[in-house]
Amino acid sequence: MWGGVGLLILIGAAAGLYFWQGDPSTTIIETPAAEQTYIGVTECRRLPQFPTDWGVSSRGLIGTTLQGFTGFTLSEPPTEADPDGEVLQHETWDDAGMLGPYLLDRNGNIFTAPVPLTSLELNPPAEQNKLYLIDSETGEMSLFLELPAAQTPSTQNPFGVLGLAYDCETNSLYASSVAGSGPTEKVGRIYQIDLDSGEVINQLEGIDAIGIGIFRGAEGKRLYFGAARTPQLFSIALDEAGAFVSEPRTEFSLSEFPGLLNQRIRRVTFTRPNEMEFRTTEFNFSLRIASQPLGQVVTMTYDPAADSWTLLKIDDLALPDMGDG
Repeated sequence: MWGGVGLLILIGAAAGLYFWQGDPSTTIIETPAAEQTYIGVTECRRLPQFPTDWGVSSRGLIGTTLQGFTGFTLSEPPTEADPDGEVLQHETWDDAGMLGPYLLDRNGNIFTAPVPLTSLELNPPAEQNKLYLIDSETGEMSLFLELPAAQTPSTQNPFGVLGLAYDCETNSLYASSVAGSGPTEKVGRIYQIDLDSGEVINQLEGIDAIGIGIFRGAEGKRLYFGAARTPQLFSIALDEAGAFVSEPRTEFSLSEFPGLLNQRIRRVTFTRPNEMEFRTTEFNFSLRIASQPLGQVVTMTYDPAADSWTLLKIDDLALPDMGDG
């Protein structure tokens, strides 16, 4: 059954499945919800077709950092009838080594990028500024685009793409990259990729960013990005074609919140009206260490009158999450 689509099936993976689930505990709560409803621009995204075709239930889970596995994974959680559960991997899903951010588009395709989480053996620096596509119908992963970096990643900074965002309104994929940046050289970029043509159509220069996300607020649509070097969140206006407009502005700094001074912002999402959620992480352009703290989940609430954000709550990320999708 599975051989026809080139799958590897790994049974008895229940020990890894718990990483999909978090058990955060709230530490700070303030600020009531804003009166008017605003939300992100990703409502058109749909799930891929291949999990259904492969017989995976609606409880199936996807991710890029399941412990013990390289690359993308599709997990069937344990049930009473099948207490072990299982993890499925298409034969192409480990071709790019360890993966980091991923997202879905309007057609159910999955876009992802390699990130050297612990070792350069699976993720050579020269291969980190690429985007990969997992086809919605077949599940096969292939190279989608190699992004033009100002300088090639090196062992001093082995990272390339660190964040992805999608805009339904323009069918644009945005990618943040720190490729080629160094201790004193900030040459990162944020790219706008037209998914209809598969080409980079705009890029923001000299920006080292990790997590990115798009939100249409009271003053229009903006791309938000967490800085790689400081605990700050910035944003830049986007026009109706999704191109960058004017200069970035500072939204807030994690130094304003207790215990987050040395953290950076990743995985910026807008999934509920008037709310932004992001994860925090330590980042210093070196590979992750096993003892690194898990970080927090921070939720902000939007004030349309001021076109600004206020802290709602900070949750401890009790267990590692499964990537940046």
